[in-house]
Amino acid sequence: MEAIGRDCENGRLRLRWDHRRLRQDRVLGWLLLGAWCLWAPATLYATYAALTGQNTERWFYVVWSIGGWLGTLLLPYLLAQRSWREWVELDARTLAWGAKGWLAPADRRLPLEQVEKFVLAASPGDESSGPTRWLRIHTCGAAGRRQYFLGYWLNQDLKQRVFDQLAEFVRREGIPLRLEQSE
Repeated sequence: MEAIGRDCENGRLRLRWDHRRLRQDRVLGWLLLGAWCLWAPATLYATYAALTGQNTERWFYVVWSIGGWLGTLLLPYLLAQRSWREWVELDARTLAWGAKGWLAPADRRLPLEQVEKFVLAASPGDESSGPTRWLRIHTCGAAGRRQYFLGYWLNQDLKQRVFDQLAEFVRREGIPLRLEQSE
């Protein structure tokens, strides 16, 4: 099975991938799960200590519970992302993207006038792994400017492949979508 599925017909390109079928760093998944198994009970205890006031360091427990609940909810969300099926679709008038799976956000479809640019951005990495790349969609509409991440758990080569296939389609079809790639 091909890692990135491609459907191109009637002036429309659709790229899709299933994170469950792609090779992923299993160690990272187990680390996230282990971190959550430790973090959630610690947050429950900190919340209990903050609410009951049985400890003299109550301010510490209040701060921990505020940040702790963020982590308690964020870690399962990150784990859920690793099982999503994602897609991006482009034609002469619209850019659409979405995901299917537990806790996946709603699909989005925007006219190209509201899409500022599609970016493959790089952030510095260490010498052994090189830069980390991010697929981002920058929009500018009535709600203001926003950024959407796409393919968060894809490996670097697959992110590059998604970007290259979109760039080739944009050039071939003459679609007015600004593409940027940083090194």
